[in-house]
Amino acid sequence: MPTIEYANQWLGYPTPNIFIASPSYHCLYPESLIKVNLLITAACGTVASNYHRVVIHPVSSWKDYLLWIFAAAALPFVIAQQALAADGQNPKEKVSDLYAKQDWFGLRACATTSTPALFRAAVSAAFLRPEAERLLSEIISSAPSSTEARDAYRWLSHLFVETGQYRKLGKNVQNHLRSFPQDEEALANQKALEPLLDMPDQITVTAEPSSVKHYGGLFIPVRINGHEAHFFVDTGGGFSATSESEATRLGLRFARTSGSVNTSTSQKAGYRLAVASELIIGGFLLHDVTFAVFPDEREPWRDLAPGRRGLIGLPVQLALGQMRWSKDGTFSFVANPRYSEPVEPNVAMVDDRPGVRVVIEGREVLFSLDTGAVNTDIYTNFGQEFPKIVNKAKKTRTEVRGIGGAETHEAVALPDLRLFLGGTGATLRSASMLTSQINSARFVGNLGCDILEQHGAFSVDFASMRVEINAPDVKHTGTLR
Repeated sequence: MPTIEYANQWLGYPTPNIFIASPSYHCLYPESLIKVNLLITAACGTVASNYHRVVIHPVSSWKDYLLWIFAAAALPFVIAQQALAADGQNPKEKVSDLYAKQDWFGLRACATTSTPALFRAAVSAAFLRPEAERLLSEIISSAPSSTEARDAYRWLSHLFVETGQYRKLGKNVQNHLRSFPQDEEALANQKALEPLLDMPDQITVTAEPSSVKHYGGLFIPVRINGHEAHFFVDTGGGFSATSESEATRLGLRFARTSGSVNTSTSQKAGYRLAVASELIIGGFLLHDVTFAVFPDEREPWRDLAPGRRGLIGLPVQLALGQMRWSKDGTFSFVANPRYSEPVEPNVAMVDDRPGVRVVIEGREVLFSLDTGAVNTDIYTNFGQEFPKIVNKAKKTRTEVRGIGGAETHEAVALPDLRLFLGGTGATLRSASMLTSQINSARFVGNLGCDILEQHGAFSVDFASMRVEINAPDVKHTGTLR
């Protein structure tokens, strides 16, 4: 397998006068396209053998240039088909397997125009593409009683929870059960989501690019119903949250419903629901923002001063779009950023949480992204991925904190870990791996601010679904497996 540079130069502009010859196809491909597709096939678990070597050629004629145009259009489909077939599975079996595993990155990389519409729509939802709701709704309307429609209802529910569209969520759950009254998962989801079903849809009124000041950490100034506060930005928060005294001070409108929520620990925390009629962050104005309200004696509220007892959750962050934090004291937001070149996502929604791809020892693994966590936690699944690292580790105990409180877990002390996020290197120091899985089994850990802030700046871009930590002088070269 060739070595693939996971570095910024691989994602540069296409170079129209440099081409690579494929020894098996005897035709010319642009160098940058080969590099991008090597990454794509690596994500599928293989690299086609006909790319075991490449040769650079200059363009010598208009015929060559026209050939490049044809090859550029055809190559992604050729590469995807070869990668899918290389492990003995036919393409249909492979994509079905990826869908069943909810491997959104692998499915996105391997999907073609012949991939079932449901799979492509589910990928759109996982990467929060604007067309996701339409694609899923079309599947339901085209065959309302099909198994595809049943799954489409499920992905719509996830999408509406993540984006704070709770009225839509209520209608979708109702229609789901009307069409599939015996669907056990739908019945369980109705019970779990019941507190949210009567809440309003969050509305973005204005979205002007803007920057606000922070004074260390991720606390930013907000104005809620005309009252000032400083809340922290928490990508691990499924919705915004605050304390009871703060909700009263800010004039939130309490709903009649209450429920419980999973936290970053193994505990659940009870809450009441309330609505902010108006929320302002910089040049962004949002209406009908739902907050979960927790008792004042809960962590972390009891350790925070009045005016700082709150967090900005995922639905608001999705409205903010691209968020960039810098240690110079600025936190900037752009709802619809423009890109000079295509951006490869490294974030997808997994179990209603943003999951970010991280490279460790040349392997890509999935962490939950949690700006509300001071430190990065490693889960027991990490040991299954990297047994050689864990086998030599010594037993210890570690404390995990969350909105549900603090708890101590059995763990093993790991050596310093070098990891790469968005092509930039960072070091996780004094890490401990929990010996029990306290969060989704799809994650090997929970990525916190000790990694994100390590180089003095980071961006979380929900418009392109990409996270980057800034360190232009640090690159990663390795083999993706």
